[in-house]
Parts: sequence; C-alpha cells; structure tokens
Amino acid sequence: MKRVMLRNPQDTVLSVIFIAIGLGGLVISLGYPMGTLLRMGPGYFPSIIFSGLILVGIIVAIGSLRFDGPRLEAWNWRAIIFLLGSVLVFALLMRPLGFIAAIVLSVFVSGLAHSPFRPIRILLLGCGLALASALIFVTALGLPIRLWP
Repeated sequence: MKRVMLRNPQDTVLSVIFIAIGLGGLVISLGYPMGTLLRMGPGYFPSIIFSGLILVGIIVAIGSLRFDGPRLEAWNWRAIIFLLGSVLVFALLMRPLGFIAAIVLSVFVSGLAHSPFRPIRILLLGCGLALASALIFVTALGLPIRLWP
C-alpha cells in the first residue's frame, strides 16, 4: 500500500482551514431561504461564496500533495489572538458605540498584533478607515448604519 506524503504542509493546513470555514458557512447559509437566480434569497449568495471557498480548499489540498513547499513554522499566537479579538471588538461594540467608534477601536486592537506597537499611527489609520467606511456604506450606499451612540 502506497503511503501519501505531505509534500507541502503549509498548504495542507491552509486547505483544511478553507474547507472547514466553507463547510461551516455553507451549513449556516442553507438555513436561509435560497430563492432563485432572478430573485435571490438571503442564503443564495453566501452559499455560492462558501461553496467557492470549499472548492479553493480542495484545489489547494490537491496541490499540496503534488508540489513541494515549506514546512510549517511556529504560529504567531499574539497576532492570531489580537486579530480575532479585533473582529470580536467590532461585533460587540457596533451597536452600543456606533459604527465610527467600533471601527476605530477594532483597528486599534488589531494594531496590537504588530510589534512594535505605534499607537498614533494606528489611531490615524483607524480614523481614516472609519471615515472612508462611513462615506462608502452610509453616504454612497445609503445603508441604515448608526454612526454614533
């Protein structure tokens, strides 16, 4: 019996992550009405996107078995924790503090993932992203998002 060797461990792990996120999102999106191609329901577009993510994961997995690649390196847990934390900060603070403050604080938390931490630079970036997001989503697209508490 032929043993399958992982020739590219980084791509193998990436493909597993893609497939897992795709399957999770697909299961959730199937709980919403699909609609039709001409009258898409709320589950239609997410199911297409997550199916595509699963397909990309499968393609990357096949490539990881065929082509040599780098070994797995140590994970930067600080970056992972602060980047996931920034998403959580945005989700938890969007409603009570408003769109602008949630974006600024989320960018600030994500800035903690990088060393050295430069608070002034991160704060300016957060303010710029909040302004651009407000102009795009509220002004240009007319989405009913509360900017302030």
